[in-house]
Amino acid sequence: MDENITLDATTGAPLGEISQAPPALEAFLDKHQMKLIALAVLLTILAIVYVIVKGINQSNEETAGALLTKAEDLSELQTVVKNHGDTQAAFSAKVLLAEKQWEDGQQDDAISTLKDFVESDRDHPARPVLVVSNDPDAGGLTKAQALDIPIACVDHKPFGKDRAAFEAALQSLLEAARPDILCLAGFMRILTPEFTAKWDGRMLNIHPSLLPKYKGLHTHARALAAGDAAHGCSVHQVTAALDDGPILGQAQIAVGPDDTADTLAMRLLPLEHALYPAVLRRFAVGDYRRLDLQG
Repeated sequence: MDENITLDATTGAPLGEISQAPPALEAFLDKHQMKLIALAVLLTILAIVYVIVKGINQSNEETAGALLTKAEDLSELQTVVKNHGDTQAAFSAKVLLAEKQWEDGQQDDAISTLKDFVESDRDHPARPVLVVSNDPDAGGLTKAQALDIPIACVDHKPFGKDRAAFEAALQSLLEAARPDILCLAGFMRILTPEFTAKWDGRMLNIHPSLLPKYKGLHTHARALAAGDAAHGCSVHQVTAALDDGPILGQAQIAVGPDDTADTLAMRLLPLEHALYPAVLRRFAVGDYRRLDLQG
């Protein structure tokens, strides 16, 4: 009768007959035993230090983020920038600070803040090649021009209801600039399937709701009317369907009992400024993993 034999899964040798380590390997281990132990201890220490540093950085980021969501005036935003300059929240604070400076008539200060923002993020994998708007009075055009970024405007009004002609003019500008990624922000024109198909997989948008909830307009009021406990914003890829592309990131805030549509919009804005650049940075290097932020 045949005898059953159990083999080792790694070596294929019958159990009980596994060969000893080669003499050369045993000699090497004996000779360098203390060095190998020291290396193992060093790697353990480095791992512990990494965990500690990572925890400190995460704590700093969370502290800066909490301060940013509560910042209401220039001095509070300047505090976040000054004390937490190496965090994503500080980058977002610079953008908000520039916006408030601009609204207060401090255009020179706003441009200086934006230039500082650009200088502090020189390792970004993408760079702007064109800022285009359908509104000739859009503040973003003035700010971009001050930063030496090319600008253009395609006013939709002369085109009336001829969306194809408007988009043809827009497409012509974009083809000349040759961008790899289109980032929509406050662009309130609904794009046709023909246009979105040309930029499939290369166009991002930010929407002020936790998609798939509340596509379209008046998202803050609709969240309040529904009695939602949480509200937020989403960055997604643009497809032919309105606010319906794959979601790349979301930021969320709790809805308070005294919130209005205006206060929700104000509290959400810092997270919009944090989420969109963070998603864009990842998207530019081919990282499509979802990013979630909590306010």
